[in-house]
Amino acid sequence: MSKKKVLKSKKTESPKVVSNNNNFLLLLFFAVFVALVAAFLEFRTKQVNQEIPMNTSNVKIDSKSTAKEKLRESIKRCGDFPEEVPPPSPGGFSQVDGPVWSQDCMHIAWSLWEGGISWEGSVDEDKASPLPSPAPKKITNNEGVFVFTKVTKNIQRVYVPQRKADGSISYGILNEWLDNDAIAYTVNEEGTFAYNLTTKKTE
Repeated sequence: MSKKKVLKSKKTESPKVVSNNNNFLLLLFFAVFVALVAAFLEFRTKQVNQEIPMNTSNVKIDSKSTAKEKLRESIKRCGDFPEEVPPPSPGGFSQVDGPVWSQDCMHIAWSLWEGGISWEGSVDEDKASPLPSPAPKKITNNEGVFVFTKVTKNIQRVYVPQRKADGSISYGILNEWLDNDAIAYTVNEEGTFAYNLTTKKTE
C-alpha cells in the first residue's frame, strides 16, 4: 500500500483577527496623536505667555476707591467702629488712613496727620524762603499711628511724629494689618516699619 503525501495548506488569518489588529493600531495611532497635540498646545501656551510681558505701569488704581472698599469690607466683617475711634475722614487739611479692623476683629488701626501751611521749616515756592507767621505747627496728640483694643477699649499710639532738625515732620501712614497682632506703617522718607502688639516692638 502506497503512502499518499498529504499537502498541508497554509493557514490564513481569519477576518476577525485582522480586524482586531487594525482597530488596535488605529487606537494606538489616535492616542499618540492626541498626546502630541496636547504637548504642542501646552508648549505654545507657555511660549505666548512669555512673549506677552505683564505691563502694569499704565494701570491706574484709584486710592480713594480702594480705601473705601477696604473700609466697607472691614465694617461688613467686624461691625461698626466704636465711638472711641475717629471717623474715616475728618476733612480739612487732615489725612486719615483707616480705620481698619484686624483679621480677628479684636483691634482697630488708623493713622492721622494734620497738614496746613504753618509747618516749621516750610518754604514758599515763589520766594524760596521760610514762611513767616503763623507760628510753627505743634504736633498734637491726635497725630500718629494708633491701635484700639476692643476688649480693654485702650488706644495706643504706636508711632509718634518726630520733628527733624530742619523743622520738617516725620509722620506715619498706616499701610495694613500683617496679622492679628502686627501692623505695617510707612514713615515719610524713612521706609516701612512693622509694629507687634504682643512684643510692643517696632522692626
